[in-house]
Amino acid sequence: MKLVQAIVIIGALAMASVGCVGNLGDGAAGPSGSGRPGGPNNPGNPNNPRPNEPVPACPDGDELGPRVVRRLTASELETTIRTVFSLDASAWSGPTTPPDAASGDGFTGDVDRLRVNETYASRLLETGRAVADVVSAQPRLSTMLPCATAGDEACARNFVTTYARRLYRRAPTDAELNRYLEAYRRIVPAAGFPAWVRAATIAMVQSPHVVWRSELGTVSGDGVAQLAGWEIATELAYTYTGAPPDDALLSRAERGELDDPAVVRDVARSMVLDDAGAVRPAFRRIALRFFEQWASLSSLPNITKDVELYPGFTPAVRDAMRRELDAYFDHVILEERGGVAELLTSPSTYVDATLASYYGFGAASGGDMIAAERPEGWGIGLLAQGGWLSVQANAEITSPTRRGHFIRDRLLCQEIPPPPPTVGPLPEVDVGSVSTRERYEVLHASNESCNSCHRLMDPIGFGFEHLDAAGRRRETEGRFEIDDSGRLTNVSAGDIEFEGAEAIAAHLAELPEVEGCIATWVARHAYAIDRHDAACMAASARPELEQDGGSFVDHWIALAGTAHFTSRR
Repeated sequence: MKLVQAIVIIGALAMASVGCVGNLGDGAAGPSGSGRPGGPNNPGNPNNPRPNEPVPACPDGDELGPRVVRRLTASELETTIRTVFSLDASAWSGPTTPPDAASGDGFTGDVDRLRVNETYASRLLETGRAVADVVSAQPRLSTMLPCATAGDEACARNFVTTYARRLYRRAPTDAELNRYLEAYRRIVPAAGFPAWVRAATIAMVQSPHVVWRSELGTVSGDGVAQLAGWEIATELAYTYTGAPPDDALLSRAERGELDDPAVVRDVARSMVLDDAGAVRPAFRRIALRFFEQWASLSSLPNITKDVELYPGFTPAVRDAMRRELDAYFDHVILEERGGVAELLTSPSTYVDATLASYYGFGAASGGDMIAAERPEGWGIGLLAQGGWLSVQANAEITSPTRRGHFIRDRLLCQEIPPPPPTVGPLPEVDVGSVSTRERYEVLHASNESCNSCHRLMDPIGFGFEHLDAAGRRRETEGRFEIDDSGRLTNVSAGDIEFEGAEAIAAHLAELPEVEGCIATWVARHAYAIDRHDAACMAASARPELEQDGGSFVDHWIALAGTAHFTSRR
């Protein structure tokens, strides 16, 4: 009974605060969990850019975001536990907490979305028990104890000091340490030292200081909150590695070194790049996750096509397209340190034997992704990738609307309102009766209520009509000739007439607002906050992507030098 009571006491201590919401202040979140004016991430900030302002100029420089507590994502929680306790997949299968909810724009990890409800709390308890079973069992326990003499109170103190520091991302306070030692004095006489280690581990894994990342800081007289060194260390580690700060970084924080913005940026660079200047694997995973979510590729593993129209679009092809995209981002953005122009206009892609056969070009053999030049007419850059084309299409036909909407939203940061509720369901596709272009022109261009929005999307999407719904080049659409002329309006260069996917990609690569827009999306991902709120929080980092020769990697590193990275309003 004493053992059970002690476990309950520690568990109650751990869970006492775990249900708090992920921000300070009140107010309901805006649509899609956004932090729009009036929401919890933006309580009436008068300097916040207007929702429909694509890329604000930010004349006042970097803005400060709100103070928040930010729940770890599912990936961050798993990586934290594995890192701290040195648990590989053979030792522990992973957390049982629910998957993270995606926001309306497809990003997971948003402050407003990462909450703790009853289901999450109960699954976290299960996770803590599973981890504790592994940690407290021999022979692992003997290798983990930072003690000369196992079982005494000094050993218990060292255990908590060592592992709570790594899990909390700071040294435990005396009060926190004493709670664990009080439980030690109750449990060990009745059940032994391993039982206390199990109880303590369950409590630590569930602790709000583990589950939540603090970005609160200390408020000064001018209303600005300066983040503590350990909070900055935490932000650096999770932003650039997806894992908790290591002992060396925590020690630097404790010595006050992270109070220097130049040091913070240098640490960020060392986390992104190794001594040879190559991108580190941990940051590679973060960058690829961003591009997957920004490019709306999360649904690719589940995409299906009409088997009669696209018999070659098999699960093996679909999976190869996913690897093609990763290889493309990896080589163009991370290895070659490319920027927006390279992302949109690279003539190469990467194919294995499956895709070489499917596309009809490339000499790859086996499962390795090998560079291949796209033939003329196959487009260039990201917007010619088979995986992207397949996602931005329907099961039977292409979707000029989807492809055009992506460019407005993800490349130009121009918002298109949803269709009005009076719009009924689209008629079924009668493949072969009319061309896709004619079908869309009849449905949208001839209907004024539809055309007010579709005129901004469809004329862009028509430029991709030589690239079919399953990611391949086609000369005709059945018996119909293809007209891939298009028009891009509402951009800084004025109205742009073009023909074909290669032309629209080249035009987009020259528009300065595209660089500013994508820079804002990167900041939105890093700060886990609505794009409109994040836009001016990263103003000083934009030039790293907008200047000639600018790169995504340098822009990511520059985020650590923004005022928001170390301070909050």
